[in-house]
Amino acid sequence: MCERFDIHINKNKMIEIFDIDQSQLPAFESSSNIPPSTHIPFIFQTENKRQLSSASWGLIPSWTKDKSFASHTFNARSETLTEKVSFKEAYKHRRCLIPVNGKS
Repeated sequence: MCERFDIHINKNKMIEIFDIDQSQLPAFESSSNIPPSTHIPFIFQTENKRQLSSASWGLIPSWTKDKSFASHTFNARSETLTEKVSFKEAYKHRRCLIPVNGKS
């Protein structure tokens, strides 16, 4: 993924497109030029439901407690994703969709 991106999608449209369970929906706004560490919406699957949630954009590997590490792990290369210590466990066990409209 690139360093910054845009999200311009209506929450109701996202619910419709991704068939999201509406029991708990976070608040979020469309935005341009979103940098790492910004709170962003993401979609994840639990059993038979898709849910919409939000989190700070960036990966904090389980082996570090330093939240600033996320500023170094916002980008991964597909060629080495399964090999790099920072990414391989998250790739295997913790995937999600990040709705993105474009690159800033």
